[in-house]
Amino acid sequence: MRYFKIQLSLLFRRTSFIATFTLMCVYAIAAFFLNCINNFGKDVFAVPAAKYLFLGSNISNVMFYFIPLIFAVVAAIPFADTFFEERSRRTTEFCLVRCTDNQYYFSKLFAVFFSGFIVMFIPLIINYFLNFIAFPIESTVDYTNLPTSESGIYTTGIDTLVLFKEFFAKNMYIYNILHLFLISLTSGFISVVVFQFSFFYKKSRVMLICSFFIIYHIYTIILTAFGAREFCINNYIFASMVFEGQTIRGLFVVFIVLVLAAFLPIPFAKRKLRKIYD
Repeated sequence: MRYFKIQLSLLFRRTSFIATFTLMCVYAIAAFFLNCINNFGKDVFAVPAAKYLFLGSNISNVMFYFIPLIFAVVAAIPFADTFFEERSRRTTEFCLVRCTDNQYYFSKLFAVFFSGFIVMFIPLIINYFLNFIAFPIESTVDYTNLPTSESGIYTTGIDTLVLFKEFFAKNMYIYNILHLFLISLTSGFISVVVFQFSFFYKKSRVMLICSFFIIYHIYTIILTAFGAREFCINNYIFASMVFEGQTIRGLFVVFIVLVLAAFLPIPFAKRKLRKIYD
C-alpha cells in the first residue's frame, strides 16, 4: 500500500494527468452547458429529462460523438507511459533500490489502472449530476427520447439481443450509471495494456500512447467490414450505442480480451525489469 500511495502521489503531480483530467472535466461541463443552451426558452413540457442528456450516451448531444473517437488515447495519456519515462531518464534502477521488483511493478500497475479509470469516471459523473441542476428528473417529452422505430428495440422486445433494455425502459438512471462504470473500467484496462506494452517498446513515447488508439480503430474497421460489430468494444460501453445487436457472448468476449491483454503480459514484463536496458 505504501508504494501504491507513492505512485498515486507521482500521478497527481504529473503534468500529463493534470492536463488530461482538466480538459476532460472542462469538456464534460461544456457538454452540460450545450444542453442548457439547446433547451433554453423551451416550454417546460418540451424539456427532456436529465437521464437523456448524459455525455456517455449517444442520445445526449453532438459532443458525445467525440468520446468514442478519443477515449482510447485519453486513457493512456495520464500515467500509462510512466515506466517508459523512467527508463528513458534512467531513474528506474534508483526506484528498484528502495523496493522489490514486485512492489515497484504492481504499485505502478494499479496506479496506471486507477489513472485510466478516474480520467473517465470523474468527468462523466460530474456531467451526469450537473444535468440534475437544470433538467427535470422525469419528462413527458418522449418515453425513450428515441424515434418510434428505434424505441421499440428497448421497450417492446422486438430485438431480443439488446442487453440491459429493462434498465433503459424502467430506470434509465441505473442504465447510464452502468455504462459509466463500463467505460471507466475499459479506460482503466486500456491504460494497463499500454503500460504493459511499454516494457517491450522503446522508440517513440507518442506512438506508445497512441498504440491502443490505433489498434482499437483498426479492430473496429475490420469487424465492421466483416459484419461482426457484435464484438466491437464501443457497442457495449456507451449508453444507447447499439449497432447490429448486443449479446452476452459479445460482451463476455470483449471484456475477456481486454482483461487478458492487460494481465497476461505480467510475467514477461516483470522479467524485463531485470534487464531494463536490453
